Amino acid sequence: EIERAIKQTQCPPDQIQLNKALSIILHLICLLEKVPCSIEQDHFKKQTIYRFLKLHPRGKNNFSPLHLAVDKNTTCVGRYPVCKFPSLQVTAILVECGADVNARDSDDNSPLHISALNNHPDIMNLLIKSGAHFDATNLHKQTAIDLLDEKEMAKNLIQPINHTTLQCLAARVIVNHCINYQGHIPEKLEKFVLLHR
Repeated sequence: EIERAIKQTQCPPDQIQLNKALSIILHLICLLEKVPCSIEQDHFKKQTIYRFLKLHPRGKNNFSPLHLAVDKNTTCVGRYPVCKFPSLQVTAILVECGADVNARDSDDNSPLHISALNNHPDIMNLLIKSGAHFDATNLHKQTAIDLLDEKEMAKNLIQPINHTTLQCLAARVIVNHCINYQGHIPEKLEKFVLLHR
């Protein structure tokens, strides 16, 4: 269904229905993660999730499937919730199947920002270990650590110093001191500096 909706060129898919379909798919993935399966079935499951992710579906607020997996509002899909979100298991399988850990929503939040808003440090640790950029900022110039409840941060030992690189510190200096860098550094580095604005 998602594949068919994404391929529609005449009229864009209804965002509300697409978001509902994405939430249902994540609930199905959650259920599949609870069912024991053979090696062949596990391979087929991961292959299907990979194909789903390659469609680059986007829900409400331009949420990627990974954003939805780390958001508590994904739990509400019907009268009787099937799975509870944020879900570490669903997040892990999505990351394993190639979900972009640095994808951005309409507010420039990454899945790391959303998991911080939902105070889920275990998911944050998984995303960081999977390559999520720790000190990237959103449109409000907030990092994920700025959004995490301080009690959660202390309790689960998410320490910024353990995840901040010299590159990140240099990018912050460039941004904080309004140093003109555009056109003076490679385009790839320009994008990196923009993460720290």
